[in-house]
Amino acid sequence: MAEAAITPIHIGINRIPTVDAVISCLASRSGAPIDAREVEYEANQKLLEYAERIAAQHFVLLSAICVQRPRLAFQRKS
Repeated sequence: MAEAAITPIHIGINRIPTVDAVISCLASRSGAPIDAREVEYEANQKLLEYAERIAAQHFVLLSAICVQRPRLAFQRKS
C-alpha cells in the first residue's frame, strides 16, 4: 500500500510506486466551482492517467460530489 498527497495536483504524482490498484478519495475542501474542477476532475484525471501508465489493474474513484449536507458552493442557489 502506498499513500500520496497531490498538492498542488502536479506535485508528487510521479513519486507513487507501481501498484495493482489505485483508489482515489480526492476532494476539494471548499466545493467552489474552480476547486471542484481542479480536484474532482483534473487531479483525478491525472491520477487515472498515472494508473494507466503504470498498468494498474484497477482504478476506484470515491466521490461525494452530490452529498447534500453541508451544501457546497456550487449547490447553493444564486
